[in-house]
Amino acid sequence: MSDDIAYSAAKHPGEHRGRVRWAALYYGLFAAPIFWAGNFMVSYGLVAHACYPGSNPRWDGQPGFRFAWWLALLFYFITLAVCASAGYVAYRNWVETRQEAEGGIDEVIELGHGRTRYLAMIGIWFSALFFAATLFGIVIWAVEPLCAF
Repeated sequence: MSDDIAYSAAKHPGEHRGRVRWAALYYGLFAAPIFWAGNFMVSYGLVAHACYPGSNPRWDGQPGFRFAWWLALLFYFITLAVCASAGYVAYRNWVETRQEAEGGIDEVIELGHGRTRYLAMIGIWFSALFFAATLFGIVIWAVEPLCAF
């Protein structure tokens, strides 16, 4: 009997979870790392095939496969756009759930309540981190030639 009363009085840790759709929450949380990893794999595959078509590396790239530099750069810019959009969606989720937990970032981490708001905050940080990693990757592409070894 007393357990029923205690459970009915307890609040759900993410009581405003209905304000944010699960697809928006997961997009803001996982889109940036997934696209960064996909970009990393595609770029590595393209450049490895263009620069090392056989057992010996080539300085100028494989003939007929020199489009790899532009295609890899295109994937980097697509990844930047997805990271930025995931950051926006995560920020929007953060704003939508502002009533879930009082205070800013410190209180959400310290107190441990506001689950949806916490996941939105992690999505903002993931998006910023992978946006920066992709941006550094673009700088490397701009400075370094395609088949430098």
